Amino acid sequence: METSQNMIRKRNENKRPQQEAMRQPNFELLRILCMLMVVSLHYLSKGGHLLSFQETFNANTWIAYGLESFSVVAVNAFVLVTGYFMVNSEFKIKKVIRLIGQILFYTLGISCILLLLGMVPEYGFYQFVNDILPVQMEHYWFMTAYILLLLFTPLLNRALQNMPEKNLRDLLIGLLVFFSLPKTIIPISITIDRKGYDVVWFLIVYLIGAYIRLYGIRIFKNKKCASMLYLGFVILILIRTCCYGMIYKVTGRLEDQVLEAFQYNHLLNLFAAVSFFYIFYHVRIQNKRFQKVILTVSPYVLGVYLLHEQLQVRYLWTRWLGVERFAESPFFILHFIGTIALLFLAGISIEWLRQRIYHVAARILFSILFYKSQR
Repeated sequence: METSQNMIRKRNENKRPQQEAMRQPNFELLRILCMLMVVSLHYLSKGGHLLSFQETFNANTWIAYGLESFSVVAVNAFVLVTGYFMVNSEFKIKKVIRLIGQILFYTLGISCILLLLGMVPEYGFYQFVNDILPVQMEHYWFMTAYILLLLFTPLLNRALQNMPEKNLRDLLIGLLVFFSLPKTIIPISITIDRKGYDVVWFLIVYLIGAYIRLYGIRIFKNKKCASMLYLGFVILILIRTCCYGMIYKVTGRLEDQVLEAFQYNHLLNLFAAVSFFYIFYHVRIQNKRFQKVILTVSPYVLGVYLLHEQLQVRYLWTRWLGVERFAESPFFILHFIGTIALLFLAGISIEWLRQRIYHVAARILFSILFYKSQR
């Protein structure tokens, strides 16, 4: 009779070819770049590099706003990938449970380590609830919205399978007109606007990703076209931000609207994200070594987000790495690149370790259960 270890090894070997076939290097590369963009967004915002237009700008400030304009597509692009692939996938509650377990590893694990090191001055009942119920307490707003989105996917996919293209297109147009068009064209704060930081917006972006998978969008017919549109929308985001910023500087009005184009449910942001997605849709990575690197790294990228955005850490790492000190430094770009690389490497390393611990624990548990069943 085969040992439990051999059974596990064979089961994993049988799954691996199927998983590799499902994971496409171009979209895995997109996921990696999206995570790098997310880290860059947090570097710029938490590091104080996006100065108010009432303050005196320097060259680094303009560079920061340019980097922000290129990077704000990351969240929408990530959700588009989810909609593109999951529309034809079977919902598995185990995926949601594993994801919650992954989150708990970071929320509880990091808090415990920082408490032991004496690096958390105040840790009370509220902080503990945030760590033990991270989804319900929005410890990570993205993960709360994303998990709720996953729970809705069976309903969404069943509806999409039975909905004609015209109906889906009309639905998307109606949703965008309601949630995005007013804030895009009218300089006023919309009462129901959540800026894209919620599951409702994720549901809309998921539907767009599913529409791309089912029917496609003709205007993005090739990589060159998609690249030009992405660059164009990024420039429009930057121009729009600067124009509103100058109005605010001169008149003191429209302060709340200055950075609206950076918000996820702004149409310029959405269109830029769809363009960015289509660039990688058309990309074909031929180099086998590069493919292997991408497919090796991509399973660990979520750990980058869960590490540096953990509630106890998200405002510490900017101080540890001296992010604010480089706001006016000629070495700003070098520090920007180095910090993002360091956080990315730390995140994927810890996530690699977490997955090894998980697999070892699962193997031990499986061995114990297998041994008892044979007695």
